[in-house]
Amino acid sequence: MNISYVSFCKIPSFEAKSIQAMKICQETQKMGHKATFIVPDTKTNFGKDLKTVWDHYCVSEPFSIHAIPTPIRDFSYYSFPRIITSHFFAYQSVSYARKIESDLIYTWHLPTAVLASLKGLPTIYEIHEISKSFKGQEILIGYYLSLLCKGKGFRRFVILTEALKFDLLKQYPSIFESSQIITAPDGVELDQFRNLPIPRIARKQLGLNFGENIVAGYAGSFYPRKGVKTIFDIAVRCPEIKFLIMGGEPREYVEFFADKIKKEKLDNVILKGFVKQNELPLYLAACDVLLLPNQPSEEKSSFGDNFIRWTSPMKLFEYMAIGRLIIASDLPVLREVINEKNAVFCPPGDVISWKLALRNFGKNKGLRNKLSSQARKDVAKYDWPHRVSHCLEDIDL
Repeated sequence: MNISYVSFCKIPSFEAKSIQAMKICQETQKMGHKATFIVPDTKTNFGKDLKTVWDHYCVSEPFSIHAIPTPIRDFSYYSFPRIITSHFFAYQSVSYARKIESDLIYTWHLPTAVLASLKGLPTIYEIHEISKSFKGQEILIGYYLSLLCKGKGFRRFVILTEALKFDLLKQYPSIFESSQIITAPDGVELDQFRNLPIPRIARKQLGLNFGENIVAGYAGSFYPRKGVKTIFDIAVRCPEIKFLIMGGEPREYVEFFADKIKKEKLDNVILKGFVKQNELPLYLAACDVLLLPNQPSEEKSSFGDNFIRWTSPMKLFEYMAIGRLIIASDLPVLREVINEKNAVFCPPGDVISWKLALRNFGKNKGLRNKLSSQARKDVAKYDWPHRVSHCLEDIDL
């Protein structure tokens, strides 16, 4: 199959959606299909030399990337005049996909999905969240989705989580109840997480001098919904535990927590900053425990919504693949993937519960190994090849 993947995202970037799309394109290519990734031209000037892009995303199987000369936008493409930019990108993307004789358009971009479907090109639209960034947008999106489904090219929806599927069915019943839907959480490239050293050896290789202390790690952004504040609150109460925190966005939050470390003299916390994709597995391997303190909040996403209830964080699957104890917020969407047999749950934001869990489970090496071993077994069904095969299964061209 000749598949065009279309995303209105920045390449290269640290955004999870760009990482997901790149991994999906890679696996599609590995499976013997031809993958072309169509993205906006973000003026990054990577040009014909894509080595920096492959290195950034740790891509081992290159594929075609075509940049459309449309500037990327920082927030909702439904806001005027960005709606013009977005729709022009959709027109150019579909035109290019037709030019290269694509058999299928797989997109995360609703205007592209609508146009491709109306033109009769077999189309899959993947949804990660529900957008309501301005008044009346619910009606506009509903209209777009109905156009998408009426087009001769529409084949199916791919929805990130069951929680999101439930809300979409509730909000747009006439559209989703009669459509083919596949639920597909994010995934992981398992080859990156094989044959890694035990924590003590990994720390030695990285030059991290933590002594015999238990090391709790976190990798991800610093947005409030990610719960990084909870980690710092635990660190204040657990001076005997070392905390390795990896991530570098957004800058203002990183600077805030860097100042907090200095003011409160938290010498048990290390802010590593952004870690490259090819280096991340070793840093995660250096930890005894990995933390996922996501929490509900009123914080808005780039599209205007609180979408933590629908999240499928890639770092969860990386945590599972690395074979370390996972302590996670007890959120229904996370329980779609993990359970009491492969992880420990704590109420989001309940610092006392997190402190006790970290101390009790951190000291119990036998229980840590039991849970982490099960997580490593369970993550096998969430690798990218399984996801791509699931999403393309029995597609009618």
